[in-house]
Amino acid sequence: MTELRFHEHTLHLMPEGAAWDAAQRVLFVTDLHLGKAAVFREAGLTLPDGADAAILQRLSVLAGRLGACTLAVLGDVFHARSPGTERTVAALNTWRQTHAGLRWIIVPGNHDRRVPWAQWLPDAEILSEGELCGPWQLAHHPPEQSDAVMLCGHLHPGIAFGPPRQRKARLPCFWLRRGVLILPAFGGFTGLRLIEREPGDRVWVTVQDRVAEVPHTRRA
Repeated sequence: MTELRFHEHTLHLMPEGAAWDAAQRVLFVTDLHLGKAAVFREAGLTLPDGADAAILQRLSVLAGRLGACTLAVLGDVFHARSPGTERTVAALNTWRQTHAGLRWIIVPGNHDRRVPWAQWLPDAEILSEGELCGPWQLAHHPPEQSDAVMLCGHLHPGIAFGPPRQRKARLPCFWLRRGVLILPAFGGFTGLRLIEREPGDRVWVTVQDRVAEVPHTRRA
């Protein structure tokens, strides 16, 4: 993990694509997009099952290893409200019964607009954009800048590596710009949006289970 200091507060960037506040024991993730494969199958595409189970397994391992007390999801818990997602909700609540001590905080994302939270996740705490979780402002949509440290999602940020005129490798990344830390999507079926760096931006990627900062001089 990589440690970031914001005044007197510390945040750890995890190789799994999450952020960890050890002092509060809060694990921050974003863009799970649970049920996305089911939505695509309903549209007639042949996709394998198991994407949601893999996401929840990764959450289990990470939250268990860290001893997390709170899971804060920065939007797009679900991909859409559909018959397939109803089955996803049932699987999620079964998973949550085995993690009964884990408190959920959610900032709804654009894909969560039609989610009936009181039915699907009745004990989750639903926050509005910009509300605080300890010292951190939480949002789904990144603002242009923030005076306080804001943790966001939505963009599924990524960066490309490789020589000019050759096919480039693309990796998810953490992106810190103008007081806003944008986390990579935690879901495994989400895609990437390549970022455009500005002077002063900081970017980190996971390489061999370690979080490494990408020098600003590196060309995308």
